[in-house]
Amino acid sequence: MLFYLREEEVKMRLIFVRHTQTDFNKAKLYSGQLDVPLDPEGVRQAQALGVVLRQECFTHAYCSDLMRTEQTARIVLWPRTIEVARNSLLREVDVGLAAGLTRGQVMETYGNPVMDTRHPDFDFSLLGGESKKGARLRYVRFILGLTALSCKPMTGSILIVCHGTALRILFQPIGLELHPQGGYTAVEFEELFKLL
Repeated sequence: MLFYLREEEVKMRLIFVRHTQTDFNKAKLYSGQLDVPLDPEGVRQAQALGVVLRQECFTHAYCSDLMRTEQTARIVLWPRTIEVARNSLLREVDVGLAAGLTRGQVMETYGNPVMDTRHPDFDFSLLGGESKKGARLRYVRFILGLTALSCKPMTGSILIVCHGTALRILFQPIGLELHPQGGYTAVEFEELFKLL
């Protein structure tokens, strides 16, 4: 499928935010697709990011359908009344049975080096999860789906709140930097579209 976007039609900035801290992050556990909430530090990080992004003119907001991303998005956007659209394509990498375990526990239990999100070709499919390639394709599908917004001229920013490992595998091949929790990465839609 081909998309043709004229430069004068779309002047959108995509603001990618990695959800802020949860108890699982603090304990260095794989969250995967478990639905865990922000912890108090995560709420504070999201509030601080909201202050940093307060001048941003958001026209749309998206998050995964996991509560930690929706909580982050709503806190960052406050007091704006923009609807936050939940989308399962933006979920974290599915680590299957590794969810709730540390990397060390996964290695001790399963002994397979590809069951580590730091492995260059990680794959959790043997644990009922997904591969690195599968997770990246989900994110690319979401980005390509944003071309539907280009049916009419538009400007402004789109907030996209999602997950660390999934963002890393989207960003690494195209040279974008993944910021820590409480940070964000801004990219022009056209530039990201070309890089994909």
